[in-house]
Amino acid sequence: MSNLLERITVNPRQCGGRPCIRGMRIRVSDVLDLFAAGLSSEQILEELPDLEMDDLRDFHKIKSAKLTGHYRRCLQTIYPSCTDFLALCL
Repeated sequence: MSNLLERITVNPRQCGGRPCIRGMRIRVSDVLDLFAAGLSSEQILEELPDLEMDDLRDFHKIKSAKLTGHYRRCLQTIYPSCTDFLALCL
């Protein structure tokens, strides 16, 4: 579980310090919005061609993982933009 979000990065000097994918200017919240709108991984890759399927695997890991309350609270603290996504998935 320690590598659950290995492709999600945070840089205080990029995108206002919001979590991004692999240091690119594609915010986690952008991808979450696309998933929430019902797009599949394949459709998201068409919309954001700089992403790779491996980038989206973190989101699928979150969806499929049986997260404990403690781990979920840690995720929400580190990645506040994931809160709504976690609520939908768990």
